[in-house]
Amino acid sequence: MTNKIIHPPIDQNMLEFKLPSAVVKRFENGLTLIHFHRSDIPKVYFRLGILGGEKMDFSEAAGSVDLMSGMMKKGTKTRTYHEFAEAVDYTGGSLGASASRDFFYGQGGFLSEFAGDGLGLMADMFRNPVFPEEQLVRDRDRSIADLENEKSSSGYIGRKFMTQQLYSPHPYGLSATAETLSSVTAETLSKLHARTIGPKNAFLVITGDIVFEKAAQLAEDMFGDWEEQQGASMDFPKLQYAPDVLLVDRPGSVQSSVSFGVPLFSRTDERYIRTRLCNQILGGGSSGRLFLTLREEKGLTYGAYSSMDVYLEAGGWISSAEVRGEATGEAIDGFMDEFDKIRSEEVSADELKSAKRYIAGAFPMRCETPAGMANLFLLQSLYGFPENYWNNYLDEIESVTAADVLQSATEFLRDDKMQIVVVGDAATVLPQLGRYQDIRVVDVDGNEKQAG
Repeated sequence: MTNKIIHPPIDQNMLEFKLPSAVVKRFENGLTLIHFHRSDIPKVYFRLGILGGEKMDFSEAAGSVDLMSGMMKKGTKTRTYHEFAEAVDYTGGSLGASASRDFFYGQGGFLSEFAGDGLGLMADMFRNPVFPEEQLVRDRDRSIADLENEKSSSGYIGRKFMTQQLYSPHPYGLSATAETLSSVTAETLSKLHARTIGPKNAFLVITGDIVFEKAAQLAEDMFGDWEEQQGASMDFPKLQYAPDVLLVDRPGSVQSSVSFGVPLFSRTDERYIRTRLCNQILGGGSSGRLFLTLREEKGLTYGAYSSMDVYLEAGGWISSAEVRGEATGEAIDGFMDEFDKIRSEEVSADELKSAKRYIAGAFPMRCETPAGMANLFLLQSLYGFPENYWNNYLDEIESVTAADVLQSATEFLRDDKMQIVVVGDAATVLPQLGRYQDIRVVDVDGNEKQAG
């Protein structure tokens, strides 16, 4: 079989994307309003972002932030859960809250005539949640059940342990357990909300069929008297990274999950774009080298991929696949061979061109709508990117050379920095790990076991 690289079709006009100009207003309580006008459809979109996110679990039981984010519209001081849902339905709009590693998010979209109602509902959700006990029990029990279900997936287990290996003791490495979730109470969530949710370090994007004057007035009406959050410590423990070979024993498992991780930089690092292109070539999809070698050529897996997780304070580069237990050693050799190849010589011009076209071509499609552009403005503000960051983004991609890609590969995909996690039946897997001398063995709950 010939591994032919297929170039995605791209209209040249897509590559000339520019964000519209925005008007920015900062309120006395710390909230920053970002507005741009789009009148092509009669809708208004809201995006709210606050620094914090899942890493704030460091001061609470792991899983608290996700429970809090999911419950913020399930009962407020002014509306029950059903009343809140009915109010959103009445407008024909959508509204939600979520959290990532570094940020809290609110997102909503409403017809222009309901812009005030929609922003009022978002304000109620963020300012006045009450975390009703009955709903907390439901959400908490559902989260615990989801954890139990996920334990049946070797890929999920591998990802959890790899995250711990890359980031601990920083809270990026935290994972919720049944025990931590069971300890979360309504009081836990109320205190967490008071410390973390407020106008300080918050950005509100309003866009669509609404003029700036009206957007600013709505923001003033709904958030102008919002009091600053009490403040939570952002002084987290530093990463204590040490390469390791970890075998997570799942007796009787017919499959193994193999994953490889190396530490990376933060999302704001200047090496991000060239390393992202390197990742795309290595394992960013079905045209990546890992997929073509381990699946198409060797038939060891249904898919082998790599991805970059880059946050405000750190990042990681993870490659993984699920394979037959008896093929674990061969799969590991396949991964290591591909790492060696991509850091030994420059990628071909065709591979680099294909990777650029994929990443550059996907970008404008992310922001064709006002909602997509609002997301870009919000990320630009939360990460502190320069004003012209997204307008220069496609040019930055195009300027990357094969030598730049090689530099990322040699700088980060190093054997002496490689974290390896294998999840599988130790009796089957251990004899296949002869290339490694020091292998740590644990059960699926992380308890140490005797190797062999």
